[in-house]
Amino acid sequence: MKINKINKINFIIIIIFFLLLGGSISMFKSFEIKNKELSKKYRIPYPAIMAHRGLSYYAPEETLPAYLLALEIGEDLYLEADIQRTKDGVLVCFHDDDLKRTTNIKDVFPDKIDAGIGDLTYKELLQLDLGSWFNEKFPDRARASFKGLKIFTLEELANLAKTKPTLGLYLETKSPQKYPGIEKELVLLLYKMGWIDSEQINPQLLKEKKINLKDKEISSSTYSKVIFQSFEIESLKLLKEYAPGVPRVYLVDEDMQKKYGGFSKLVEMAKSVDAHLGPSGYMGYPWNIRRSLANDILTHHYTINEKYQMRLLRIFGSSGIFTDKANVALQYFFPEKYPKIDVEELFKKIQF
Repeated sequence: MKINKINKINFIIIIIFFLLLGGSISMFKSFEIKNKELSKKYRIPYPAIMAHRGLSYYAPEETLPAYLLALEIGEDLYLEADIQRTKDGVLVCFHDDDLKRTTNIKDVFPDKIDAGIGDLTYKELLQLDLGSWFNEKFPDRARASFKGLKIFTLEELANLAKTKPTLGLYLETKSPQKYPGIEKELVLLLYKMGWIDSEQINPQLLKEKKINLKDKEISSSTYSKVIFQSFEIESLKLLKEYAPGVPRVYLVDEDMQKKYGGFSKLVEMAKSVDAHLGPSGYMGYPWNIRRSLANDILTHHYTINEKYQMRLLRIFGSSGIFTDKANVALQYFFPEKYPKIDVEELFKKIQF
């Protein structure tokens, strides 16, 4: 998902306007009550905090150190990742449609400079450096240990998450039209690894693949260990078919709002696949959130990195946020549990 920032001035004007209206405080309180009710119903924490591509403000997105940092900071979050499929069928964590921004593909494969994940085998992708770009773009956050970082697979992420008390995985089918069948592969892999339980998956899918229902799951949890997300309704339909018990989120942005004729239409589309909404932070207006909650739909906004943004969205009734700075979010939402998070100390812990 692309990164957006909330316009601070616009939101301050809006909140002043609402506070001038009688009854606004009680209205926002009702949002909180509804969020808690729906979150309990759908087994999603409130507020939900998603470590967007890991702790990606401090380390290259969707790489080992980004996820290790996220795992170290606490248990009240999901690890977020974009899932694509290599030419030879390996599910990997990678955001962009091509490899130019975050790899050295122009040096390693100059004849494949416009290639995407699906154009290369996993072995070929392992030849790429996914860390040096970060050092060049953010010299103030650069580390020698980032140089030479490798592509990270979904299986590696799922195995890594088992080792720490993190809450779960929040996974996007990225450009799924490029990868027919990826929804089924995703669900089956997570089921086999214990991340999806027997009550969440369609038993017909297991029968079709001749897979037995598990007697034991990876761990018991109050919340769903996995949440699926996509910008594509058709992908969410398939995910609903294969794993009806796993929560789904329809990702939306301002362009989609214009294309489909308003936020109400996006709410309607989300309801058609029993999904919640993942709107851009620019769309985090109280009237949008009110419409969502009125339709029993939670809203997880992206990508929220500053405390003032978190504060405003919380007041406005947001159900949760995607953030590159999950450390800041944990300290803001759970100050008693996370009074201090020293990122440098975390780097020492993960030995990067």
